[in-house]
Amino acid sequence: MCLDLGGSDSAVVSFATFYADCVHEVRPVTSGFRPVLIYNLVRTKGRQASAPPVYDKEQSAIAALLRRWGDDAQAQDVADGGAPKKVIYPLEHAYTQAELAFGALKNADAAAASVLVRAAAEADCELYLALVSIEEMASAEYIGYGRDYGRRHRDWDEDEDEEGEDDDDGDGDGEDYEVGDIIERDLTVSDWRHPDGSRPAIHSLPFQEDELCPPEYFDDLEPDEQHFHEATGNAGATLERTYRQAAFVLWPRAQRMDVLSSAGLHVTLPYLQNLAARWERSGADQGAPLWCEAHALAACMLRDWPGVEDSFAANSADKVNSMLKSLAQLRDTESLDALLSILPGIYNGGENKALAGAARLLPAARVAECVGQIIAWNAQPIPGICADLLLHMCSSGPFGDSPELLHPAATVLVQTLTGQRTNPARPGYSRRPEPVTSGLVEDLFRMLAGIDAPALDALALAHVLQHPVPYDLDAVLVPAVLALSERASMVQMASVQRMRAACLTHLRKRIGESLQPPKDFARANSLRCACRDCAELGRFLEDPQRERCVLKAGQAVRGHVEDSIRTAACDLDCETSQVGRPYSLICTKNQASYQRGAQQRMDDLRKCARMEADGTNGGPAGEGAGPSNPD
Repeated sequence: MCLDLGGSDSAVVSFATFYADCVHEVRPVTSGFRPVLIYNLVRTKGRQASAPPVYDKEQSAIAALLRRWGDDAQAQDVADGGAPKKVIYPLEHAYTQAELAFGALKNADAAAASVLVRAAAEADCELYLALVSIEEMASAEYIGYGRDYGRRHRDWDEDEDEEGEDDDDGDGDGEDYEVGDIIERDLTVSDWRHPDGSRPAIHSLPFQEDELCPPEYFDDLEPDEQHFHEATGNAGATLERTYRQAAFVLWPRAQRMDVLSSAGLHVTLPYLQNLAARWERSGADQGAPLWCEAHALAACMLRDWPGVEDSFAANSADKVNSMLKSLAQLRDTESLDALLSILPGIYNGGENKALAGAARLLPAARVAECVGQIIAWNAQPIPGICADLLLHMCSSGPFGDSPELLHPAATVLVQTLTGQRTNPARPGYSRRPEPVTSGLVEDLFRMLAGIDAPALDALALAHVLQHPVPYDLDAVLVPAVLALSERASMVQMASVQRMRAACLTHLRKRIGESLQPPKDFARANSLRCACRDCAELGRFLEDPQRERCVLKAGQAVRGHVEDSIRTAACDLDCETSQVGRPYSLICTKNQASYQRGAQQRMDDLRKCARMEADGTNGGPAGEGAGPSNPD
């Protein structure tokens, strides 16, 4: 219906009023003025709301139907054609998020609520009021333009363009297009309300169309929002549309945890955290309803926990850590033991601290079994993370009185590092082996000292000192020895003393080497490229008389020469002169190599002094260290 509120008589005012849930459109004023009054019509609390008719017969029938559904939901699997876990019953009227409440329902919706609230309680089902949303993105294709193409606004005197197609995107351009395949579709239920007006701690839940009652409810509805996006680059034109509707959502009370668990960890982990925190604040025992609800939810979550393919996701460890924290807060040892059973297959490496803390609630032998399996599957690609896990376990885990229980896992790690053992990769594992770091060496020897394993300590030390390539003195051993020397419990360890001696020998040898600034302009030629331009540059580097050279060439040649200089770390400063064509690359010799050597000398002297500060290496600090300054 289209209402014309205009008029030639200025003394006459035409008007129209709308309920909030009546979809309407106000078209632009082409001449004159339009006064608008926006108001809320509110029923005062003192007035008794009119009650719907009595539906006792219908209530009994619906309660019987819900009971039968609950029995079917427990006995059958949805995937095998069984009853759905939940049912979504859309309402007749439209409601905003702010007014969504059982007490604000209108007409037939209020009547349905009065029946469903009592029937659900009688059939031991849970009933909620929520907002249902379907968001779609589909491909779209132009099929022509209406006669408004090229205008800024469509002709408001026409409801359709000449092609007979509505301007569905609502942007006033008059485009005509047809919708193609659905690219993405997201179905969610959110903004939950209890019949008593409270809001449960449930986030958005996904739903299936066969859970709608009736399933084809959204087929003939017009979208609440619709946006057309023109083709850009390699992407074709798309149409985004959203359907929203308030609905009753029901499920059997016995299926509550299955319903929540089916929504995924992004929903259940925050909900479990909420339950654990509320139970802890209540001070109740483990038989309390809150604890039992959390325990039941944890069991469903662990049963449906994503497999190994999800363990490589960026937030996989965060999910496990959240679960460990909640279970430890609940002191739910049964669920913790179940989590340990699946943890070796989903281990990511970021769970070490949380795992060691939660493991204190379990028997040490059970934890050692899980840790041993984690090490066996991960020592090959991520030895540093495995060493960190064992270190956390021996320092804050349940092994204070029985560190020998960690010896088998530590043996697997050391034998893998020394090449005496090759472990099969975890099923589905494709992670690249991590490089050797100083952190690995530090954690490894701290852990071996913590579990009192001298034989493993000697084996690891011999391997480290005999393989200077992976265990580089400057990048790995020196930083590790400095970190270990800061711990009083590690200073007198034989392995630390021997590594310190090897590092001091290396540093003193380099300190004793001659270090002088260049006497002329001759510089080392470390260029790897043998092309004509790089060869000429090499001759310039070796020339003791020339300080600067100029290469006048195109951008490609200049860029290649600059790359060669950077790769070889030549003692040259480069600058591009944009005078004339082609531009010129100006190379000026500097003393970068000498300055790096001088800085290295100062660093070596400081590191030697730190290593010798404890006085256990014999002689005063700096003995045999050569000159005390880089010159």
